Amino acid sequence: MYSLTDLNNFSACDFEAIRESGEVTRQSLTSDVLATIMIPEGWTVIPECRGEFGGLFPVQCRFSPVDNPAVVVCLCSPGELSGTWLLLLASPDGSVLRPLMSGEQLEPLLTAQWLARVASLCRFGCTPRTVASLLDEEVVA
Repeated sequence: MYSLTDLNNFSACDFEAIRESGEVTRQSLTSDVLATIMIPEGWTVIPECRGEFGGLFPVQCRFSPVDNPAVVVCLCSPGELSGTWLLLLASPDGSVLRPLMSGEQLEPLLTAQWLARVASLCRFGCTPRTVASLLDEEVVA
């Protein structure tokens, strides 16, 4: 079992090594990452365990509101493709892809805040393009 401290001390190579060590180890790593994230009520999460999403990242979790599955937020770990954690707003067809945050460490609180922000927009039935547009227009005081 990996703690948040462990996860934040891993390099991209460490994540790749865990992925290469097998499906069970990868699932355990993904479960430990998910245990740190508060998911909005009415949302589901689908973790990649066997390359379902292309296998681009050692950890990739897709969060989506149950009643609006057209909006997807992807959490991706460091690995061969990126040396940082990524949180991305996406549409299932790939027509929308907007970075929400990127960082050297997994930030569970900030991730949960982004998920809550997107969830609040999804309550109005927004499309991924509308969510991206509204986030671009957001003014932070």
